[in-house]
Amino acid sequence: MTSRRALFSAAALLAYAGLAALGASAGSWAQHLAPFLALYALAWGAALGISRAQPSLTWLLLGAAVFRALLAPLAPSLSSDLFRYVWEGRVQRAGFDPFVLPPAAPELAPLRDAVWSQINHPEATAIYPPAAQLACRALAQAGGPRLFKLAFVALDLG
Repeated sequence: MTSRRALFSAAALLAYAGLAALGASAGSWAQHLAPFLALYALAWGAALGISRAQPSLTWLLLGAAVFRALLAPLAPSLSSDLFRYVWEGRVQRAGFDPFVLPPAAPELAPLRDAVWSQINHPEATAIYPPAAQLACRALAQAGGPRLFKLAFVALDLG
């Protein structure tokens, strides 16, 4: 490994670890946006440095895998879309149509849980296309938010 690639690799690992630590300790990156953006910029700069020091798809993919592995256990904090995916999958499994009934519909009250309380725009019906809804339904049958995150990590890496 060249010394430049080693330097950029160390910077990337430091940035990834910093992002994971910030997410684990602070709970929400949205409340600590400046440090999040600084660490994110450092991670991107390091990845760019690795790719220019000695282009290697293996190193970039390894960095992506490490980044996702560090962040997968953390709760979502910059977007609540994940909770909407889980909710709409559960709604379908219960025999309802998320394109017809918004999360706030009285008919769906028995399904409400901690996931429902984190949904954005509970007065709006589903906006994601039918194929995405079917994927949400399949994932909701197998698990909750953590499984969704792992599925998205697998898709990213694939």
